[in-house]
Amino acid sequence: MSRRTAQWLGVVILAGIAFVVGDIVGWSNRSIAGAWRTGRAVTTSSRGTRESRAPRSATAGVPQYDAVPPAPPRERRARPRPVARAPRIEFDDTEYDFGTVLIGDPVEHDFVFRNRGNAPLTINSVVTGCGCTAAFVEERQLPPGREGRVKTTFRTEGRTGAQRKSIHVETNDPEQPRVALRVAGEIKAQIEVSPRVIYAFNIPVGKVVTRTVTISGADRYAFQIAAVSVVGSGIHASEPKRLAEDRYQIDVTFKRESTRGSSGGLVTLKTDSRRQRLVHVPIRTQLPDKR
Repeated sequence: MSRRTAQWLGVVILAGIAFVVGDIVGWSNRSIAGAWRTGRAVTTSSRGTRESRAPRSATAGVPQYDAVPPAPPRERRARPRPVARAPRIEFDDTEYDFGTVLIGDPVEHDFVFRNRGNAPLTINSVVTGCGCTAAFVEERQLPPGREGRVKTTFRTEGRTGAQRKSIHVETNDPEQPRVALRVAGEIKAQIEVSPRVIYAFNIPVGKVVTRTVTISGADRYAFQIAAVSVVGSGIHASEPKRLAEDRYQIDVTFKRESTRGSSGGLVTLKTDSRRQRLVHVPIRTQLPDKR
């Protein structure tokens, strides 16, 4: 064999070897890439190619989800302002109906209230509408949650018929600094008069007019009339005439002595009743002008 032929033969052999080696290397690379995709590792050694399990990561087997979008920014809420400290008065009731009582019987009632606020409550004053009603409080300073009472007494002497009395409580409560309380009811007379008021209208000058008044005891109460007095010009009253133990009668006369338009008077009966010592009969007259 010539030298040139031997050189070409060597080149062909080397090319064949290179082709075989390249094919082996390419197969190995493809195997390794597939193993990583399937979770297997491929090792190549002189004994051949082996597959082994790739090490499991910390998140292996955990379901994977799409990324959660970020939460919207929180709205900044304004801090609540501190609650203003103030008292607040609250009554259980503001009106008391005592029903019907006999004249002379006192009416008593306690108006209960509480301080529902968060600051001390001060009772500045308690004012009544007339001298027949008395009212006061035991404590003028009440801390929050404390209970107080407005003690009320209504004296019924000398009063009959429907009654309605007012009491005003003044406090440091900014919402209701003045609270109105009321006491109402009917006072029954022990000695009754009919008519309760004497009316005499259009009396001519010089003419005498007589009105009869009946005085009787309620529930057949026996009494005596000790004296009769009259206030008013041209008005006169007769001596009481006893009709029964519980009934009297008097005559009241009017005589126009003036040319002026109006006048009036009062007849007062003094009795032996401890509840109703004085009985009053008002007189209302309307005198026509002289033409």
